[in-house]
Amino acid sequence: MFESLWKVIWLGVIAMPLWTSGRMDAATSEMASAVLWVVIVLAVTPWRYVFRSFVTAKGDPWRSGATHNH
Repeated sequence: MFESLWKVIWLGVIAMPLWTSGRMDAATSEMASAVLWVVIVLAVTPWRYVFRSFVTAKGDPWRSGATHNH
C-alpha cells in the first residue's frame, strides 16, 4: 500500500504540475510513465477484500512476555 501511496502522491505533486505547465523533461516523463502503472494496480485491486481482511478483521491478540506452551 505504501508503494501505491507514494506513487500517487508523486504523480499529483510532481508530474501533474509539470505536465500541465508544459515543463516536463525527458527524465520526469520516463519516471511518470513507469509510475503510471500504479493506476492499473489500484483499478484492479479488490478493495472490499482488502478492507475486510486488513482493516476490519480482528487480529490475534498481542502477547506480553515469553510465549510458552504448557
